[in-house]
Amino acid sequence: RAPAAPTAPSMTIKITLKPNESVDSAIMRLRREVNKSGHLRALRTKRYFEDSREKAKRKLAESRRKMKFARTMKRNQAARAP
Repeated sequence: RAPAAPTAPSMTIKITLKPNESVDSAIMRLRREVNKSGHLRALRTKRYFEDSREKAKRKLAESRRKMKFARTMKRNQAARAP
């Protein structure tokens, strides 16, 4: 049997404690790094099996979201320009 594919990105997240840093601030930095890296998003998407129809539907929704974001950014930049 083939080994299971990794469910999260292969990048390892490491946080080094700064001198006199509290544990709470270190945990907050770790949470921020995990969110930025996309580990949790990858795990959530792989929680359940996704057939090809659902995958296409998700990809279409993602592309629509990206296009909408690009349009709003373009509109905002045009409004700021003199």
